[in-house]
Amino acid sequence: MNSYKLMNFIFKRMIRITVWIFLFFVLAEYISFKTNAAKINYYYNRFELALYQSHINTFFYITFLLILVAFGVTIISFYMGNKSIYSVLSLPIHPFNIIFSFIVPCVINLVILFSLQILLIIYFGQMLPSFFNSSITIDTFMNNYILMGVIRFTPTSFLFPLNIKEGLKPLYLLITPSIAVAYGVFMSMHRKYVSLFFLAIYFYSCLYILASRFESSGSAATSFFNFSFLSVLWNFLIIPGFMYFRMLIVVKGRSIV
Repeated sequence: MNSYKLMNFIFKRMIRITVWIFLFFVLAEYISFKTNAAKINYYYNRFELALYQSHINTFFYITFLLILVAFGVTIISFYMGNKSIYSVLSLPIHPFNIIFSFIVPCVINLVILFSLQILLIIYFGQMLPSFFNSSITIDTFMNNYILMGVIRFTPTSFLFPLNIKEGLKPLYLLITPSIAVAYGVFMSMHRKYVSLFFLAIYFYSCLYILASRFESSGSAATSFFNFSFLSVLWNFLIIPGFMYFRMLIVVKGRSIV
């Protein structure tokens, strides 16, 4: 079994869990938007206000976390029962590619989440005229409101960066959480529980970035996690590189208990 087949096998195992998470995500956002968007006066307010007051950003964050939990459960499932993790470690695949095969399915599921969110916003935008009162028509409303809603809505605004540094945020939110979850599970199987404290600190920075939209380059940046050169180096290279290297040692040495 090469790394591609292993990756495909892990993805199929993970999607059995995440398909229900995605179903919850779509239904929860649809019901919440339909319920709350009808209460807004669009003569004074824009589409993005309906998105925020419907709390669909909260459902996005919850789903993001649930996907990471599903990824952790997927890895643990190789360790439970027949403990097929030992069969995986014995495959004629380079340890680097074994870890890579575990991480990619999580990244793909996160990409699916972002894609679903954009499609839902477009669909909600098509629904919006049904909430207009008699004094508003689609011609008098902002004609590019769907595009502006996607750009101004925080979870999807990451996909439309204003500069190079902000362009790194999607990569950070897709790749590094996947590495961190894999690191936490592999270290637990290695009985290195102290690593979970380090992981908790790192996830705090990840969630901070996900839940906030950074100010423009002309504004003052006060957070330690702003995208300065040092924070980019720290969050994108040093910490993920350290976690990947530690997992590489565990996999290469087959030191899972």
